Amino acid sequence: MSLVKRLFRVLILLSVLSLLVHILTLFSGDFGKKEMKRSEILSVQSFLIYTKDIMKNIGHMVERVQEIPDVLLTTDSSGSKPSYDPDVVARSEWQQETISNYCLGINESLLNYSSEQNEMLYKHLIYDDKYGIIYCAVPKIGCTKMKLLFILLQGHYTLEDLLVSTLRITHKSYLRNVKTLWELSAAERETRISNYYMYMPVRDPLERLVSVYLNKISRRTIRSKIFLNLRQDIIREFRLPSDTNKNASDDIDSMVPTFKEFVQYFIEYRHLMDDHFQAMLDICQPCLVKYDFYPNFHSLSYDMDYILQVFGIPRDFYFNDVRIGASLMPKPAAQFNYSSYYDQIDENIRAKLIEKLKPDMQFYHQLYPRTQKYYS
Repeated sequence: MSLVKRLFRVLILLSVLSLLVHILTLFSGDFGKKEMKRSEILSVQSFLIYTKDIMKNIGHMVERVQEIPDVLLTTDSSGSKPSYDPDVVARSEWQQETISNYCLGINESLLNYSSEQNEMLYKHLIYDDKYGIIYCAVPKIGCTKMKLLFILLQGHYTLEDLLVSTLRITHKSYLRNVKTLWELSAAERETRISNYYMYMPVRDPLERLVSVYLNKISRRTIRSKIFLNLRQDIIREFRLPSDTNKNASDDIDSMVPTFKEFVQYFIEYRHLMDDHFQAMLDICQPCLVKYDFYPNFHSLSYDMDYILQVFGIPRDFYFNDVRIGASLMPKPAAQFNYSSYYDQIDENIRAKLIEKLKPDMQFYHQLYPRTQKYYS
């Protein structure tokens, strides 16, 4: 175990011990009595707030240790300290060098993007001129919450406007207020790409695919016409394969494709599906566009907290007194056992899927080599 990891674990242990001391102090006094004074009640409330902060900090520390690549934790020749500070700055510098080397080894044919793919890129690059930042929006990688942040940054709506609605607003009327590079001239795009801070959140492709299935295909409450039609196409293709049943419509609206049926359809028809199913590499084109940082989906809370502080995002952007970067991003504790879904499909189909996702998987594991790999 590296020195840095040992230090982090010691700090976490000390935080837990501090919390236990406060608990013992609290209940060793008059707080055990039935009646409590107002001052004592306030003390208890303050203690609970303190406890919440301690647990939040412990969570961030655990998350930070898990996401730091081993290359950032190596010691120098004296063995006394890390070669690099294990923080976002060091991670982003390591990532840029890693992706630069990775892209040198990619077949050039994979970088010959069509005009439609270039259009997709610019439509997914969301920018803010005031803070000089550009974000590449990939569906199912914290996309909705990130768009909400940019809506707030652009000042079209206040925090109060958004609090009285739901997060679905970012996919409806509010979405048109998010500014993308597609709306600009070629010169304006180049100026911003050359000068703004750019970041591209990433996620394990296998995990992202399951997330799309759960959110857009398997939900019986889905109302989007696009995904309802897609669901029906999958059923017709793989559950009603005979010619006589291909056009059957009885009860097809209520049928939900299995994950295996969805994967089979994805393997055959991915090129016809919308951006929820497209590769991160194709949407954001990191071998042609240089990004400053690639936050991991499971550390977005910590990473976005850092970015907001660096760019001086005002404290007005709060939800219930918690910074938007920390409150709305996915939490590692909510991770789902996505690998269990791949146990449902046979080896032959799984091999074809891995081949289909191979470029994205290699890209992701270059950035986060220590993350779990479901299949080699």
